[in-house]
Amino acid sequence: MTTDNICYEIMINIEKRGCPRKSFKEAWLAFMEETRKELQKGTSWQVLETTYFLIFKFNENELVFSFYEARDFAYTIGLMKNGEIHSDYDDTIMEPTVRRILGAFKHKNISDCIKDIQERIGIDPLKE
Repeated sequence: MTTDNICYEIMINIEKRGCPRKSFKEAWLAFMEETRKELQKGTSWQVLETTYFLIFKFNENELVFSFYEARDFAYTIGLMKNGEIHSDYDDTIMEPTVRRILGAFKHKNISDCIKDIQERIGIDPLKE
């Protein structure tokens, strides 16, 4: 798959902001800038958690990162370190592949399914 078919979009308060970005780093930086602006205006963390998204698009498909999923993925790929952009991160060689992004979603979905099953059958993994 070529990178021509890949882009990231930012959604703030369920509204797309700016043009699509070609790298996760570019999208994350723009996402954080928009988030800071909105928080300075008085937006609550609850609104941020429920209406702020980073959308990964490839070919005809899209995957939606919530605010926290995007943040966690930025740490996973090494873009963030200790609450700041990692100075050694080079998106020209470290840009996450489609496979890596899909893997992150697969892991999250499996974890969510296990948690849901545990809750439904009354298993507390902390007591096991």
